[in-house]
Amino acid sequence: MSKYSWSEVRACFHGNEPWFNVFILKYLTMPLTLFLANYTRVSPNFVTMLSLGLGISSGYFYSQGHLSEGALAYFFSYICDAIDGKLARLTKRYTFYGSWFDIVVDRIVFCSVCLGLGYSQLPADYSLVLTGLLIFTFMLGFESRYNIQTHEIQVLLRQNDLDAAMRWHPVKATTSSNEKSAYGAWLERKGLVSSPFSLVEMLVFLFIIAPLIGMYTEVAVISFIILSVRILVQQKYWLFTR
Repeated sequence: MSKYSWSEVRACFHGNEPWFNVFILKYLTMPLTLFLANYTRVSPNFVTMLSLGLGISSGYFYSQGHLSEGALAYFFSYICDAIDGKLARLTKRYTFYGSWFDIVVDRIVFCSVCLGLGYSQLPADYSLVLTGLLIFTFMLGFESRYNIQTHEIQVLLRQNDLDAAMRWHPVKATTSSNEKSAYGAWLERKGLVSSPFSLVEMLVFLFIIAPLIGMYTEVAVISFIILSVRILVQQKYWLFTR
């Protein structure tokens, strides 16, 4: 079995990672990815399945009012979600099915945890409405993003720019106005997305911190607003794309 190095694991990061992943989670995901690659035969899809099981368990724990267990299960579900892609890229076991499966699991976990928390933590008179709105805006935001990404690739193919299409990557497709600034250069060196509060940080607050501090209702409302604004901002692409 091949022995992989720290530098090889580090190279498996996207290059535009959430701040939470880079400054906090990598101290868990990097050694775990290295261990799985070097000392086990665990497949990336098995790690994705583990993420699914933990995510559904989190939803169940939350539905029963077991907040600490629910938060812990979701945290480890997210760790698995952060590992599976890196393990696939590191061990050259990346497949289109694995990529699709990872996306499906993300959505199932979100729905499971939303439903569990909505059942136990939201007032009964608007629990179903707010939970439904959270799930709807989350799903619509992802669908909108993937439509934009698909269009970007189609534009490159229509222009016969096959090299650019082959190099295209979802987290590097959009250029930033800060690209040439000192801040932009620092982001590039660290491999960070431009905003310190991305969707990942929002989910950490929504699904881990908020239930534990007794503020799930307030954070759920704020999260719905953020997801709605995110969808509106995405529409700029279509307004300014010819």
